[in-house]
Amino acid sequence: MLVLLRLQHVGLARHIEWDQGEDGQVYALNKHTVALSLKSFRNEHAMSKRQLGEINDESMGESEEGSGDEEDIVLKSNGDQKETVDIDFVFTDPCEENFHSVKQLISTNFLPPTALDTSNLANIIVSQVSIGSMVCCEGETDVFGFITALSLKRYANEPSIRQIESLVLDKCPKDLKSRLTSILSTKTVGLVMNRRMINLPYQLVPHLHSALQQDIDWAIENTEDPEMKFSFKFDYFLILAGVQVDISSLKKPAGKKAKGSYPDPAVKSFDNFEEEFLEAQADLHFTVPTENVLKEGSGFSTELSVMLVSRQKHQETIVSMSQMLAA
Repeated sequence: MLVLLRLQHVGLARHIEWDQGEDGQVYALNKHTVALSLKSFRNEHAMSKRQLGEINDESMGESEEGSGDEEDIVLKSNGDQKETVDIDFVFTDPCEENFHSVKQLISTNFLPPTALDTSNLANIIVSQVSIGSMVCCEGETDVFGFITALSLKRYANEPSIRQIESLVLDKCPKDLKSRLTSILSTKTVGLVMNRRMINLPYQLVPHLHSALQQDIDWAIENTEDPEMKFSFKFDYFLILAGVQVDISSLKKPAGKKAKGSYPDPAVKSFDNFEEEFLEAQADLHFTVPTENVLKEGSGFSTELSVMLVSRQKHQETIVSMSQMLAA
């Protein structure tokens, strides 16, 4: 089945064709197997939270439809096209009804080697309307992806934030620990939660990250409470990126080792491809092994890449990535 998705965000409409497999799952097509036609993109501040007179994180935000330019992204498949389904998708503000979907995305793709209060973390995410974007189907509240930034200082007493900070500090290598501790204690750091289903097209990724930057700017400009305003002035983003590691190449048959030979390096694949670019720009980063029973015996292991990226570097990386994808 050929699935036509139309995504709308702050004046943006997209038309995206996907294939649905025999197992009923919808998959994004690999960039090496599709033809991409991309028109210009115009981003406008038309989301509902940017029209509010003040921030109210206890309320539920809803996005209004924009009527700006359209961007057509067409992914062409080699398979048979038997049926077309037109589905409207929107980028919306977080709301209470997103809770279960957000919790599921966190539980599936966020795997630290310690207990994490996913209910608490999901509740924080959906309650913070001022910063955050949810990718939902038109008229529905199921979340297909989201991005947000949570102030470590503002939410310092929340169980999930304490757990994440403890994990990061406990697993940090000794040679990086003083630098990490200094940044966390003297700078304003936002925990970036960036989770999505695998069937979201990669062309949307720069727009999600751009929306995050715009949300932060809006929140700083429109927040009246001085303490809350300061909590949004992020110097750094703390990112915990999921990574799949192909360890099959490391399991060589026993035998005489050739002189001067070295083991093949493990092949790493980031769950969110853009986080590999962000890791390259990080002020510091290190990896933390994780446990994933689904990967046992598969020749793959999982880990988290913990990184601190300055907000400026994040913005520059997203601009560069947008240009690369548009080329």
